[in-house]
Amino acid sequence: ASISGLRASTLRVAYGTSKAAVMHLTRQQAAELGEYGIRANCVCPGPVRTKLAMAVHSPEIIAAYHDAIPLNRYGSEDEIGQVIHFLCSDKASYVTGQIIASDGGFESTGIGLPALRV
Repeated sequence: ASISGLRASTLRVAYGTSKAAVMHLTRQQAAELGEYGIRANCVCPGPVRTKLAMAVHSPEIIAAYHDAIPLNRYGSEDEIGQVIHFLCSDKASYVTGQIIASDGGFESTGIGLPALRV
């Protein structure tokens, strides 16, 4: 899914609502498929330093994200992958129906970014 399903933001009504639906679907799957040994979890990345993000985020937006993220940086694709790897491993064999934000603390900081309010 995305952190946008957990955290309301400027200009994200349709996107955020669709991601929240994916999260609820994940919980429904966990409830209904657990008896078959099937686990369902959802990873919600915050801002991630990808080629696409760097191509479309202006310096002002990048700075605003850094200000809004307690760890003061974008995440990496590898960091998101490590969360997914954990959830797929035997170490997470009793984890299901969970929504895990991998976002540098972004969810905890409130709504919107001033740079997006244009």
